[in-house]
Amino acid sequence: MLRPFRAKKIVQLFCVAPHQINIKEQDDMFQVNRLVIWFIFLLLSFFLFFIIWGDQGFIELQELRSEYRQLYAQSKSLEQENVNLHRLIERLKHDPKYVERIARTELGMIRANEMIIQFSRRKP
Repeated sequence: MLRPFRAKKIVQLFCVAPHQINIKEQDDMFQVNRLVIWFIFLLLSFFLFFIIWGDQGFIELQELRSEYRQLYAQSKSLEQENVNLHRLIERLKHDPKYVERIARTELGMIRANEMIIQFSRRKP
């Protein structure tokens, strides 16, 4: 069991050469050293816990990096889609042949002097 002693005694224990300390004082110094080591160990464990699992810790950092990569990929995809739509708009504005082809294929339109002839396929 630890015996209470004053800070002055601790300072004396650490300032005296080892051969000048008796057995009782060495035992007291050993117990103080052990307490200091345990305190430092618990303090470091506490900090390590918060570094890894706490707010803004390592695990949250990994999650934020993953989210950043996903958002970056989504941003690049949207930029490419935006470029493609811009090209399509420019083509629709300035290329009459393209507009005619879209009107014929997607809308089924024909010119005034054209006629559509549909052939039915017979099953043999």
